[in-house]
Amino acid sequence: MNFSYENLVIEWIDFNKPFLTVSYDFISRKYFDISYGSHPLQKLDLFYPEEEKERYPVVILIHGGGFYQCDKQDWHVYPGFFALKEGFALISANYRLAPEHRHPDLLYDIKHTIAWVRRHSEAYKLDLNNFFLLGGSAGGNLAALAAFSGNGSLCPVKEMDYHVNAVGVMCPVINFKTLYEQHRYNPQDEESEEIIETMYRLYMGEYPPTDMACMRQMSADTFLDAGHPPVYLLHGDRDTLTPVEQSHKLAIKIRQLSGEEKLVFKVLKNAGHAGSDESFLLEENLLPIIEFFKNYIKKGEEK
Repeated sequence: MNFSYENLVIEWIDFNKPFLTVSYDFISRKYFDISYGSHPLQKLDLFYPEEEKERYPVVILIHGGGFYQCDKQDWHVYPGFFALKEGFALISANYRLAPEHRHPDLLYDIKHTIAWVRRHSEAYKLDLNNFFLLGGSAGGNLAALAAFSGNGSLCPVKEMDYHVNAVGVMCPVINFKTLYEQHRYNPQDEESEEIIETMYRLYMGEYPPTDMACMRQMSADTFLDAGHPPVYLLHGDRDTLTPVEQSHKLAIKIRQLSGEEKLVFKVLKNAGHAGSDESFLLEENLLPIIEFFKNYIKKGEEK
């Protein structure tokens, strides 16, 4: 990752490591490795802001990593600290990974996390009216997929409510068929093409991908309808992994369904992919997502 520490929040960084690692020392109230399932990866971390509240709105952060790597406690959690700063409780969740697990297991783990919050809201002072999802890259796909599929067909437990108030996605994989075609007809640098091939081989079990039904079910835009929650899209115009056209196409579909009312789409000039560009760690780019979430905080009785 190309970044300058002077552009980051120093208190959120652990300088004892040779690579970008977050520090949790600034967080007074925190719980690590709470199990929401029986698999070793079905665990979440829960953090609280300094401000005391009767109930906390919740941001669930979903890490990226091509569906086969990375962790809830690596640098991916850093954007979520802006939610803490603004008074949200933050959950950073792990999920089962490819190749041992494939769709819909990863999506189900995001929904299992939502279900855990609903079941334990009283004990942990979490607001059942106010759930938000935030993810980048592969995590952006899972966040959008969970938000758009909602209480429909892709639910591990049918009687549970998986509705969220809004979703924020950064450089997301939106459609697996068009992503493959974008790389097939407009290949990028060798490293990017190797990453994309590895993702398809591990997550789908094949490359080139041929299972159109599977790709459709994995694609967030498949489940987009007029009842979708509000969406904040953030994408770099020099992304060589998930081209910015992924978000452009999603934005077009959202506008066709609901106009501009439920969409913010911001393209970062000269920015690459999250994980290789500090743009997706900067306050000027992340705080607006949290402010967007604030617009959809509901007041009143819990569900």
